[in-house]
Amino acid sequence: MYQKTCIVCKKTLEEIGGQRLSINRSGQYKATTMNDEIKKLIKLVRKSGQEPWECQICSNNICNECGSPYLRPVGRDVLNSDGSLTHIAILPKTWCINDKCKNYPK
Repeated sequence: MYQKTCIVCKKTLEEIGGQRLSINRSGQYKATTMNDEIKKLIKLVRKSGQEPWECQICSNNICNECGSPYLRPVGRDVLNSDGSLTHIAILPKTWCINDKCKNYPK
């Protein structure tokens, strides 16, 4: 299962919006703010049997127009509610979750 908050900002997904981005073991995707404190937290979370994640805000996977998370995080693995991973391809068009933004899908 996944931890309840973003490893970086400590906010829940409900507070932020968007999706949980996996910080995988291979190191291909690392927490954007990867410092010694975050590395220790990642190890602690994994040791407890949970999977760490970062939010789209902390990973800068956000709309360049309004700053809200993308509807589909570009080129990342999403950690789903059931603990499974879904890879999101790099897409030519990125949609925003903010229905007031011009990048929101109409």
